[in-house]
Amino acid sequence: VLASKIPPGVRFGTSTWSFSGWQGIVYGGEYDETKLSRDGLAAYARHPLLRSVGVDRSYYRPLDDKTLQRMTDAVGDDFRFLIKAHAALMLPKSARRPDYLMGVPDVFLDPAYATRNVVEPALRILGEKLGVILFQFSPLGDRVLRYRRELLERLEGFLSALPKGARYAVEWRDAAMLGPDLAELLARHGVAHGF
Repeated sequence: VLASKIPPGVRFGTSTWSFSGWQGIVYGGEYDETKLSRDGLAAYARHPLLRSVGVDRSYYRPLDDKTLQRMTDAVGDDFRFLIKAHAALMLPKSARRPDYLMGVPDVFLDPAYATRNVVEPALRILGEKLGVILFQFSPLGDRVLRYRRELLERLEGFLSALPKGARYAVEWRDAAMLGPDLAELLARHGVAHGF
């Protein structure tokens, strides 16, 4: 009954579908980690209030076509995914590289890499089920933020070069990066500000 009162443009969702603590709330039976990995998304998508989900694992490694296809096959037409872009896109060369990015080339704000590894596969396979692609910048700290103007210029060029047809969001987790100039830049490109 509650789901029928929610406006069609409003979607509730979480940052994952594989939380075992939802047994009896989202999942009807016992769901161990293996079953959650295999069947959790389909069960999650059947919940009447959960019409979207964030995909966090795409931050650590771009999703392959087979994974994207399994995801789209598990949900109905009215479901939407938030895909986090690969972390390498949001990490300047001068920042410390986490272990999961060892061996990954420097592709900071590289629109060709983003298009080839994130945007194009998501558009092609998820289609209308793609809600938004999120570029989430982890805190970079004072040393990197001395280059705020240059970072904004680089972001401007990056957003200008991304393929049209997808919805994008930028979440910058350094308060020093926030301001009217960033808001105007995002608005110019029709990009949402992620919080």
